[in-house]
Amino acid sequence: GRHYCIKDYTARYIDIDFDYTVSHEGSPQFSSSLFSKAEWLSSDKGSTTLRLYLKTEGRFYGFKQSYDGEVLTISFKERTNNSLKGKTVMLDAGHGGADPGAIGPKIAGIGHVREADVDFSLTGLLKKELELRGARVVLTRSSANQTLELDERARLCRETDPDVFISVHCDAAGAERRGTSAYYFKEYSYDLAYYIHKNLLDAYKNDVYTDESDKEVDIDRGVSFKGFRVTRVDECPSVLIEFGFITNKEECKILTSDEYAAILALACTNGIEQYFAES
Repeated sequence: GRHYCIKDYTARYIDIDFDYTVSHEGSPQFSSSLFSKAEWLSSDKGSTTLRLYLKTEGRFYGFKQSYDGEVLTISFKERTNNSLKGKTVMLDAGHGGADPGAIGPKIAGIGHVREADVDFSLTGLLKKELELRGARVVLTRSSANQTLELDERARLCRETDPDVFISVHCDAAGAERRGTSAYYFKEYSYDLAYYIHKNLLDAYKNDVYTDESDKEVDIDRGVSFKGFRVTRVDECPSVLIEFGFITNKEECKILTSDEYAAILALACTNGIEQYFAES
């Protein structure tokens, strides 16, 4: 239940621990844009550590591993440039099918709003904006009525190995609460959560709640550490974004409005682009 957030990711090295080992042979040899050198560290507790020193402090983007019965292979995601163009973005529209998510108030012309439908609509708008900027977009949920378990979403991320994974959701609480928030689990996912949240917050303040005197305090739900299943993947920076409160009637109207939903999708795209430029 604690509120916890990393403000800066300043790691200088990555450790890989091998338990139940007492020796190692040879010096690690590799060519990488991420690491400058590597060394083996032995422990008197029956373990050995491979320490990989980052070329640039805090610049790490995930890893994947496989084992064929004889050889353990660990590969690391590398960054060739700081452009959104050419990057693979995986979008995960929350809930869907048998899982409607949160149920919002009744809106004229729509009826009671289902979070799953809003998540899917926002994801479609986000996909369009990202593709206009040259990104390759992969969806976990390809239809509004598709039911997809959380473990299946995480598996799709592992298999696709995108540059970033973004789960799209709408929040739910009391009828008065509103605003946007972002969640991460891996330290190297913080920057992605931060830049998306910052741009969504700016869009709310500058283009949505333009006449609100207390908008900054009221709508900023923050960036927080939380172990959602879809944020606990290792392969790439992965975040869950709550675009707004579907249980707040005013914000529900915003989330289901073509005009404002497009503004929020544009802001999220700007955040993703800024992440690649700055990280």
